[in-house]
Amino acid sequence: MNPPSQLQEVHDYADQHGFSHLFNLLPNNNDYTFDDAPSHYVVRNGRQISHSKRMLLGQNSHVEIWAELLFARQKAVPSMSIYMEPGHRVIPDSEIHSYPIDAPFDVFTTAGVSKHARAELVALLKYVYLALGFHNNVFAPRDERTKRNIFAALERMEEHRQSQAMKQEPEPEIPMTEPALGSVTSSPGSSGSTNKSNTAPESSRNPITSNDSHIQSTEEQHRHSPPTDEEQAMDVDSGRNRKHSRSENDVETILTQIAEEEAADEEEWKKLEEARRTLEARKTRRDEILDDLYDNRAQEVKEYLKKQRRKH
Repeated sequence: MNPPSQLQEVHDYADQHGFSHLFNLLPNNNDYTFDDAPSHYVVRNGRQISHSKRMLLGQNSHVEIWAELLFARQKAVPSMSIYMEPGHRVIPDSEIHSYPIDAPFDVFTTAGVSKHARAELVALLKYVYLALGFHNNVFAPRDERTKRNIFAALERMEEHRQSQAMKQEPEPEIPMTEPALGSVTSSPGSSGSTNKSNTAPESSRNPITSNDSHIQSTEEQHRHSPPTDEEQAMDVDSGRNRKHSRSENDVETILTQIAEEEAADEEEWKKLEEARRTLEARKTRRDEILDDLYDNRAQEVKEYLKKQRRKH
């Protein structure tokens, strides 16, 4: 009995973990845009180094963003590369949010996403190659990590869908409060009253209550009257005292500290980017050397590898 295909393995994993329905979030097979990759991208020194089909992830009037499967001679499992045209320039993780990526893959490339988003995107793109039958082996045997990343990618897409749906829901209307039955509504300047028994004559009012009303009216006038010069001076002195008594954790200090940390982080990111470029250049150089050895000195390489195996 032949072992199940990798596509079947992914679907079996989805059935076991209850997320098969999430595959409905992906576009239909006919909605992906695949194109024949330029021949000099696919073959180098007579050896295939990338898949003949590349997948369009997004574009604008200036650039196109493509995904491709890369084949390394020393690796049985292909890797995924995301690059821009023109120039066939590989896009690093730190820059990908600046490029036009179409839905549904844009949820993995927006600024501020977790560091796991790139791994999830790569796993999902490999699944697309599987689902469309362009490649049959995109991950290593018994590789559970890629399957988990496919699941995590679909979960991220579902969370995004739900959040967008919540934003589009209309806000509930606040019902108007109606006056209670039996209440009387009158304008401040109206002369008539629908219930005269509720208004006591001036002579029968409680003198204490009347006096309190006079006091309250005086206080109300005082509150709304403009401040005197003496009161303004007291307010200025109070403001000065509050300003001088601010702690080191006031808004100005906090924002200054944040700006300083961001500037320091920017410098660290520049160092990391330079290190990444150095590592990529070294890897490219090693790959070219290996390609040359396998193409021109294959027999010597085989003999060397035999000697190494005997030592171990």
